Amino acid sequence: MAEYFPLYMARENLEHVVVPEMPTGIRFANMDPDNLLPWYTLQRLSEPHLTIHDGLLEQQLVDIAALSGRGFYLKQFDEIIGTGIAWWNTDNQGQRWGQLRWVAVHPSWRGLGLGHLLVSRLLVEVSNTDTRCFLETSAERLAAIRLYRGLGFQPRAESPRGKALWQQVMQRLADDDEQSREFR
Repeated sequence: MAEYFPLYMARENLEHVVVPEMPTGIRFANMDPDNLLPWYTLQRLSEPHLTIHDGLLEQQLVDIAALSGRGFYLKQFDEIIGTGIAWWNTDNQGQRWGQLRWVAVHPSWRGLGLGHLLVSRLLVEVSNTDTRCFLETSAERLAAIRLYRGLGFQPRAESPRGKALWQQVMQRLADDDEQSREFR
């Protein structure tokens, strides 16, 4: 497994977030902090390049009880097909930011616009308490990066390594776009 290096993206303004129409049979449900097994199952399916160990979420989130109002599942009937958390954090200058965490759509449900629906809903939740938002992603997640950019997020990097990695990612996105134009 390659070394994980986080990439950050930020959206400086949370005004005018529009949540797309919910497809028939799809709904949002709040996460139950007392039953996180569905979250772990979906994350392990969705993030094969990460090690998702038991207790990871509880370790990362200081106030796990807050998940009931800030953590969401995207469901089709009773099947959980997506998840995301509308959280908060502070930057290295001590400024508060909204934060999207652990956004994932089940691999068999990707490409249907559900990620757009999920991230838009999370942004609305964050906008209830914060005016700007950031997220962490990785270079392997090109489709997610494309989605986040389409929803107003911009790359953020402070370290030379982060800037260099963002340049590589942006070139890969441009190359992918060029290849897809060739096949039209």
